[in-house]
Amino acid sequence: MTIGETEIESIVKAPIDGYVLNRTVEVGDPVTPSHRSRKDVLMKMANMERLLFKGTVDEIDVGKLTEGMEANIKVGRFP
Repeated sequence: MTIGETEIESIVKAPIDGYVLNRTVEVGDPVTPSHRSRKDVLMKMANMERLLFKGTVDEIDVGKLTEGMEANIKVGRFP
């Protein structure tokens, strides 16, 4: 970023290791530092190492489940 003749370089560090799910700014876009009253959200991230699935199982199939059994889960994207 350049202000007048002064070039300002900033380093943004993520608070977690993970994957970028959504980026709301592009390189070079102006943002507000976090020490100000208004904070800009740069991106949304998630740690995909340990996911917790909460869902329902049809009562016909629930008798087939056992603790620790492997499962293949297909996840659809929601907005």
